[in-house]
Formats: sequence, structure tokens, C-alpha cells
Amino acid sequence: MTSSDLVCGRINGLSLFSDVVDGELSCRIRERLLTEDRHRPCEIVINAQRHMAPRLTSSFSDVPLFMDGMDPSQPWTPELIDLRDLIGRRFGLTFNYALANLYRDGSDLTGWHSDKAWLHVPGSTIAIVSFGATRTLSVRPRGASSADHFTLTDSSVVLMDLDLQGTHEHCIPAETEDAGMRLSITLRLIEMLPEYLDEPATPPV
Repeated sequence: MTSSDLVCGRINGLSLFSDVVDGELSCRIRERLLTEDRHRPCEIVINAQRHMAPRLTSSFSDVPLFMDGMDPSQPWTPELIDLRDLIGRRFGLTFNYALANLYRDGSDLTGWHSDKAWLHVPGSTIAIVSFGATRTLSVRPRGASSADHFTLTDSSVVLMDLDLQGTHEHCIPAETEDAGMRLSITLRLIEMLPEYLDEPATPPV
């Protein structure tokens, strides 16, 4: 652990590290991916109803994946390969999938949720890498009214254990003031489930 690391001990299974990505790679990722034309709207399901997510997304993986509500995943870009390998070496982790969320301004957000632990390889760790504007990650026990808040700065990394998804939920709340554009790259090791490997049939016209 270096002096740039900030480990959050308030919540078991969550750690925050600052200044993990070097300036050259961070610059390449921002130039390539911190732009609206690289990402698309996607759908989310809330109380069994579909809504457009209040942010833009894209995804990248070893093989094309067809996730519900999203465009097919793309091949890894050179920048994301470097990021995946950097985070993997630094923390001793392996990843085969990346979800990119683009927060265009302070009004874009992610609501309270827990990640789908069953989608991931058991025992794996989720890594969230931030670029661009500073935003807040809020984390609370399921059903609680109060939360802990963590500041996500450019080139910082959050690590979350899968067990945390069963006990806590998290969000990126909207900002009262314009926060500028932020790119979140969430690196995962997911199960290559058959339903995600086959392109859905096009319904008849």
C-alpha cells in the first residue's frame, strides 16, 4: 500500500484507492471514451417496469454479449486493455467484462441498487474506476435510511466484494450543482451464461 491509497474501513468489503491510474493512460481514456458519441442510452427495470437510464452506457468484453436493455458489448479498446491489465496487476484480479457509464452532468445519476452477484464468478471482485468530474458514491445497508459517502476523484478505484451486494446497496446521487462529465469503468469477472452469448432473434415485422 502506498501513500496515495485511501482504504475505507467503515464498510467491510469496500475499499477506495486514489490516484491509481497514471496520467498518460488516464489521458488516453478520457480522450477516447469521455465523450457522448461513444455511449448509448440503455434501459433499466424498476418495479418490473422499463425506464431509460439517466446516463449513457457502453460495454466491452472478451466475446460479444447481449445483455437485456443494452447494445451488444464491444471488443476491448487498446486503452481499456491497458486499464484492465493495470488494475488486474495492482490488485491481483482478473476481468472479462467492463461496463462504462457516462454521467453527462450533475443531473445524471445511478439510483439505489445492488449489483447482481449471481452474474459474477464466485469470489471475484468488482472494480470501479473513475475519470473526469468528481462525484459521490453513497453506500448503505439494505433498508437503512442513513448512508456512508465516498468521494470518487479522477483516476480513483473502488473495490467491492460480491458479499457486499447481499447486505448493502449503493448509488451515485444527482448533484445540486453542475458537476461536469464523469466516466465510470466498472470491471467485472462474469459468468459467460448462454443467454448472453446468443444474439436475440429479431421479432417479425
